[in-house]
Amino acid sequence: MADGPGAPMSAIAAIAHLDGAPADCARLHAVTLSMTARGPDAQHVKTRAAGGLGHCLFRTLPEDASQPVEDATGSWLLALDGRIDNRSDLAGVVGLPTGEAAAMSDAALVLGAYLKAGDAIFERLLGDFAILAWHAAARRLVAARDLFGLRPLYFRLDGRTLLAASTLDALRQSAPATIDEAMAAEALCGGFASTSGTLFREIARLPPGHLLTANADGIRIRRFIGLTAVGTRSGSHDSLGEELDALLTQSVRCRLRSATPVGVMLSGGIDSASVLATARVVANGSPNPVAAFTISHHGDPHDESDVARAIVASVGGAHCIEPSSAAQFDYLADAAAHADLPIHPSGANGWNLRRRAAQAGSPVLLLGVGSDEWFGGHRWHQTDLLVSGRWRQLWQAWQIERGREDRFTTPQFVAQTLMPILPVAIKRIGRVLTGDGLPDWIRPDFAQRVGLVDRLRVRPAVVADTYARRGLLINELGGRSVHALEEEERLGAASGTENRYPFYDRRLVQFALSLPDDVAMPIDTPKRFLRERFRVRLPASSVDQPVGLDYGFLMCDALRSMGGRAFFDDLCTEAAGWVDGSRARAAAETMWRHYDAGDVRYCGLTMPLWALAAVECWLRAISHPPAPAH
Repeated sequence: MADGPGAPMSAIAAIAHLDGAPADCARLHAVTLSMTARGPDAQHVKTRAAGGLGHCLFRTLPEDASQPVEDATGSWLLALDGRIDNRSDLAGVVGLPTGEAAAMSDAALVLGAYLKAGDAIFERLLGDFAILAWHAAARRLVAARDLFGLRPLYFRLDGRTLLAASTLDALRQSAPATIDEAMAAEALCGGFASTSGTLFREIARLPPGHLLTANADGIRIRRFIGLTAVGTRSGSHDSLGEELDALLTQSVRCRLRSATPVGVMLSGGIDSASVLATARVVANGSPNPVAAFTISHHGDPHDESDVARAIVASVGGAHCIEPSSAAQFDYLADAAAHADLPIHPSGANGWNLRRRAAQAGSPVLLLGVGSDEWFGGHRWHQTDLLVSGRWRQLWQAWQIERGREDRFTTPQFVAQTLMPILPVAIKRIGRVLTGDGLPDWIRPDFAQRVGLVDRLRVRPAVVADTYARRGLLINELGGRSVHALEEEERLGAASGTENRYPFYDRRLVQFALSLPDDVAMPIDTPKRFLRERFRVRLPASSVDQPVGLDYGFLMCDALRSMGGRAFFDDLCTEAAGWVDGSRARAAAETMWRHYDAGDVRYCGLTMPLWALAAVECWLRAISHPPAPAH
């Protein structure tokens, strides 16, 4: 395959014949070439004995060279999609001087360290990565993903042939695949509970933080890295604030390592604003200044472009503003192109802006995603207040909740507080009395056939010493979060951009999970700790920006672009026996009636109806794929 300029960063693939048959080079080539859009600069394949690796190249790091890399004997191959942040640590493992290691690619450093430390090296890696390694002499394939799954990796086993790739569609094209109705049912409920399943039975995702090994004895998957939330940091409020500054600065600096200028996706909130402010300081004097990119919703009360302008005026730098593209995005074509659920409207919202950033020469984008998740607290803090006897603070929390526009009702607040500590028997009685919580258009016989209620109750095993921390870990290590990050990554790749998330730095996350309750879980202002640290650096309009803005209007814009009411008239999901079409149409009619009347009650229906529309789009796309739109 032809060489191209730059460094590989975008897609990886592998084939391994566990029975020892010679590697099917043509099949590996086909899988690799199907991902060319993710790595247009070059594509390479190397095979050794019964296996081999492929790589597609998208230059974003200055040090990288052609992949897959190999050892001096040619017996080991390794391909990396991502970025490694602790390069100096790996150089120490390999035993290289700093100067010599500085010129090496991340992939070469990882291979050198792997040859020294074996599988144990993966636990030491910091950064965003998916890795494939093939040892020809042992006929052994190794695959690993970072803790949060910021880089995707899927695999399938056809007889004794294992295939792995960065995209779902690459593996679907390689051999027939049948629909997994149980996973489709999870998606109809608003997101996946499973961290390993996909919409196709024959194809699985490697869960984040897991290691796959495959040889003649078969396949083994185990967790190699996890998060714990046990213990609380000591120190004054100021000292903790200084530690936050240092960790965020370190995280941003790691993510500014790039062969191209770096931009920041800037809204009006504290999350992306704090990333931009930090990046501007870190990059001060750099020949590649950090620019800001903002989505506008002109004339809509949700528009944050004026606040974004104030932020840029405060910290400096270029600023690009682009109208929302949620209503122009082709969701059906997107589902067909990737054999997956279409991009959520909140992501499609920035499609045109991302393409403009890439065209402007800033394909690497920093996002504020992760701040809400790790610094925004959790509802189960109310449970901690209850069981620890801090009833006055619990009462204050309820009074504050009553004053919020999007508040929970009293029964909802009580249920949120008691749910984590109720005995299982009581919860079962509650479900009998209140129902199973499924959207009423999901057919009961379908839900029962796939065991949907039980599937949705699956939670990741976590270790935490408070209910709030436990809730955070369950949310962020669960299937919905994994799929949302993969979807965001897919949007970036499709638009020619690469996402980087400072708030998903493992060191910063571990810090957030160890903060004292009064710092991490304030009952009055979410993310108060972060807001206070940036109050003197950012305009008040950003620091005090409320959280939880309603973006249901984006889903309505998307649904209207897909046909509005008519979209629900002839449903493939109804023909498949998954949904009751009449109930779905009635719900859609209610939503549109509220929306057209300006009644905020439409918001309660947008998310469940979008979940239905997303599965419907996917099912239509794989049954009757449209011509590619982008």
